[in-house]
Amino acid sequence: MRLGATRARSSPASAVALRRAGFARPRARRASPRPAVVQTAVLGAALAAGAGVAVAHSPYFQHPAVQGALYGALIAAMTTVACVALHRGIERRLWLVLLTLALYSATALDTLATPGLDVLGQVAWAAVLVVAVYILLSFPEGRLPDQVARGVVAMTALAAVLVWGALLATAERLPEFMPASQCDDGCPRNPVRILGDSATVGDALAVASWSVTAGALIAVAVALTSRMRTAPSISRRTTSPILVAVLPVAGTFAAAAVARAGGAAPATLERLGWFSTATSLTIPCAFLAGMLGARVFAGGALERLVARLSAGARDVDARRVLAEALGDPSLTVAFWRPQRSEYVDARGDPVQPPTGATGRSTTIVRQDGDPVAMIVHDAALDAEPGLVGAAGGAALMMLENARLQADLRASIADLQASRARLASAADAGRREIERNLHDGAQQRLVALRMRLAEAEAQAVSDDGLRRSLGELGADTEATIDELRSLAHGVYPAVLVDHGLASALTSVARRSPLPVRVETALPGRLAPAIEAAVYFCCLEAIQNAAKHAGASATVTVGVRAHAGGVAFEIRDDGVGFDVHDVHRGHGLTNLHDRVAAVGGDVHVASAQGAGTTVRGDVPATA
Repeated sequence: MRLGATRARSSPASAVALRRAGFARPRARRASPRPAVVQTAVLGAALAAGAGVAVAHSPYFQHPAVQGALYGALIAAMTTVACVALHRGIERRLWLVLLTLALYSATALDTLATPGLDVLGQVAWAAVLVVAVYILLSFPEGRLPDQVARGVVAMTALAAVLVWGALLATAERLPEFMPASQCDDGCPRNPVRILGDSATVGDALAVASWSVTAGALIAVAVALTSRMRTAPSISRRTTSPILVAVLPVAGTFAAAAVARAGGAAPATLERLGWFSTATSLTIPCAFLAGMLGARVFAGGALERLVARLSAGARDVDARRVLAEALGDPSLTVAFWRPQRSEYVDARGDPVQPPTGATGRSTTIVRQDGDPVAMIVHDAALDAEPGLVGAAGGAALMMLENARLQADLRASIADLQASRARLASAADAGRREIERNLHDGAQQRLVALRMRLAEAEAQAVSDDGLRRSLGELGADTEATIDELRSLAHGVYPAVLVDHGLASALTSVARRSPLPVRVETALPGRLAPAIEAAVYFCCLEAIQNAAKHAGASATVTVGVRAHAGGVAFEIRDDGVGFDVHDVHRGHGLTNLHDRVAAVGGDVHVASAQGAGTTVRGDVPATA
């Protein structure tokens, strides 16, 4: 993951935008690439010179000096590409760069007439093929982006091991890999041969090695073509030149394999060899063209972003603005919440950074050293290091506004969750109080009432005592009824045992006003939903009993629908003006109770027109 972002160097307009945005560089800067570039340049120059001299002294070319110059030029071109990639941060694996240059230079040993060195040259050709396929498919991300690419590399490695292993194990003489070199009977003897003695085996395996090379490059072209269909704009700009360069090289090796298998004249193979060398030189040029294309795209992307910001894009969707400017529809933005030390999306939901194996990359945008946002984008945008960070820096004000909005949404979500927890805890407390009243005080009062009845029956001779005991028993009976009513109001057992419809019917029977209950429920609901609807209906019925008038009637309706449960409590009483009456504890409790489970409630009333309370809650809390 890249922390912070580098400064854009594409245009004066983008630079001005970055300065105005107050974009800060990251705290820790990566080490300077200069030493690696110098090491690569020195090693590449030495290898180009050594390999060129070796090929120029080969006895297998009709024009060895020209072939040596082309060989050295190809290594020099590869060195140039490596230096540019290292300098711009596109490639940071110095070991891979040096290994590639060393392996390709070692293939020059295949042109010498020394048996032992010729074996090393053949091994180097096999390794170069696998490394080349890997680099072609992993550019510019530095890793294989999908299963197709990994499969092509694996199959190439397997084919190279089989073909070159068979060549070294069975060929009496080792044929030259380059089509332009012709040694025939003068090819060096194979010092590691363990099987066979046929001279035709070498020719057959030479054809096989060219066929494997052609097939691997064709597979690379197919994989690149498939990737370009869904790739972002910058990936198409970097990949297209490579695709154009790979196809002629693959065609040359395929033609050489067919020609040699068909017994073509040496002059034909020599011409194909010259063409293969010339087309191979276009591959390093294609890498340079791809990096240049990424650079041009970066400048255009920043110009587009600055134009959107200048046109007042700060109040629109930050993700969409950045995605359009960078040409990556899959781009997403997550915002930093310092209170929780986590990233959240625009809805306030937590976001985890992607893993490296997903083909996605992340860029952290900072202000004054503190993270503001995390931009998750296609890894192909890393072809231009610092592009995404520079775009984020230019859009810093927009991202900061979006971050504050995401933080607000996350805070609202936290508040709703807290409300739900409080409501659940309150309901649990109500149930506990109801159980304690029923199992404790109420049972003791019932026992006391029974003992008073026994005492009253025994006091047959004392009328005054019997009268006093009867009065005490009546008071105890009234206390039991009041306690039962209190326990039922705290949390009715009928709601727990029989559900919402039965609980509302029980409330209707005890109400001083006529109450009609109409329910259409498929069965039991979640306990939190049942409690929320029940207590809202209870509050509304009690309010109607207090304020609607003695002649009012109440209708309670509860029905299930696709999205949850809707309820309505309607009376035909005197009503009130909702704009002139301040919200009391009853209405506040009603709104809080419904909001705690993610629902909403509305009160409508007017003088002389009664009152209607409508609410809607989700099916699950």
